[in-house]
Amino acid sequence: MGLTKEQRRLASRLIELQDASDWRGVVALEHEALALVQELRVTHPGLAGKIQGLLGLGFRNMRQYTRALALHEQHRAMEEALGDRAGVATACGNLGICLIDTGEYERARVLLEQQKAICEELGNRVGAATACGNLGCGYYATGDYGRAREMQEQCKAMCEEIGDRVGVLSACNNLGKCYLNTGEYAKAISYFTETYNLAKELQVGKDEIDAALGMGVALRLAFRVNLRVRALAASQLSGPLLSASACGDDGVREAEKWLQTALDGGVTTARLHLAHLAFDAGQEDTALAHLKDYLSWCVERGRDWCAGCQQKRGEDAQMLTCGGCRVARFCNADHQKMASRTVASGGALLRWGRHKDMCALLGKWRQQIVKDGMSPDSCREDLLEFLQR
Repeated sequence: MGLTKEQRRLASRLIELQDASDWRGVVALEHEALALVQELRVTHPGLAGKIQGLLGLGFRNMRQYTRALALHEQHRAMEEALGDRAGVATACGNLGICLIDTGEYERARVLLEQQKAICEELGNRVGAATACGNLGCGYYATGDYGRAREMQEQCKAMCEEIGDRVGVLSACNNLGKCYLNTGEYAKAISYFTETYNLAKELQVGKDEIDAALGMGVALRLAFRVNLRVRALAASQLSGPLLSASACGDDGVREAEKWLQTALDGGVTTARLHLAHLAFDAGQEDTALAHLKDYLSWCVERGRDWCAGCQQKRGEDAQMLTCGGCRVARFCNADHQKMASRTVASGGALLRWGRHKDMCALLGKWRQQIVKDGMSPDSCREDLLEFLQR
């Protein structure tokens, strides 16, 4: 039995919206799409499953994870009932990504391993590469940077073999983040450079900006290490402390250039790194100006960002508020703990840093500057103390 004209019209419309990444449009058609799924479950079960999965992708991209998880679970059950191994692999992958977003890493790992195994069994190199990349993201989030690198390297190799340049781009970016978090800044810069050049060539603006941020942060941290090593050597030799200039103005300018590129691209958190860079370079007033802007943004950026998983949440999320600063918000108690992890245990270095390190400062800024209307200079000593850490 073929599809009716109305069924074909709705199915085609959903696919068009997916191709255009118009996820808001997909979500807006939820009720019609679910009704279509019910109509097709018997006559066209494969298409019904695909529409169910497409809806899950829509809700996931709109950051409405509770709904997305339910839809992907139902999609997986439908594919398993059909015995469609390729469909099961796709559903496992989509569900696994959602679970990474919500911090359920062990369950995500099991599903992504299942996706990888099925794809390898079916000879689906694209699916296997995708699974490797997502497994790497899960390991990265838990601080297992060795396993994360292993998975991303496998992903990169597979993507190079099949000519998937976007996949290579993603793997390089993730490898850069891994090396950044283990303090191997030269390797991080190399991968971020490769990411940036490829993203520019492929016109993938988001990854281009992300790579710019990564290069800026890696260069900043490399400069800080160099500065401290030289200062320590000078003190041991009883000589004068070296200035930032002696430790590499070129490095400062290069780091500033990339961080400013990220900031211009909409990554407001680049201001935090610009503040640290300017302070280390002896530009105290510039550092304070950046930090003040960053703190103001933290207070004003809205109630839908989780400081733990660093995801923007949808309207379905009931956010917890930090009892200390009354600024940071979290998806749940586990993500509140996640926000203050060290880098070695999966903490965030690239964007926000540990919430624990700035909770008190955020709280004081919110109360004294934002609510009480005091001068930002009243927090000057607290700001300098933060930058000195």
